[in-house]
Amino acid sequence: QVFGEGGWEYATGRERFEDPGRVPRGVCRLSDTVRRRRWVRRVDVTREEAKKEEKEKKDVRRKLMQLRKMLEAKEIETLKKEHRQLSTVFEETIEDLATSTRSIQAC
Repeated sequence: QVFGEGGWEYATGRERFEDPGRVPRGVCRLSDTVRRRRWVRRVDVTREEAKKEEKEKKDVRRKLMQLRKMLEAKEIETLKKEHRQLSTVFEETIEDLATSTRSIQAC
């Protein structure tokens, strides 16, 4: 195995990476003290595909922001509705108290 999981290559020292007679090792041994990641450029990835992928990421972020705003708006609307309901109940309670007070005063 030339490169390990994640593209890592292991060696006993940095100078060993440049040794032309050495075969890269993807398995870490107890004597290994250094590692480096060997990136292999994918030939099938083009600039257009990279742009498309970036656009998709931006679209996902934009959709998440829209959803977040929709949720916030819905929460605000729910709070306003609850406030209206509580205000109505409060006003009815005040009216009931006023009526009760007038009844008591009339006696």
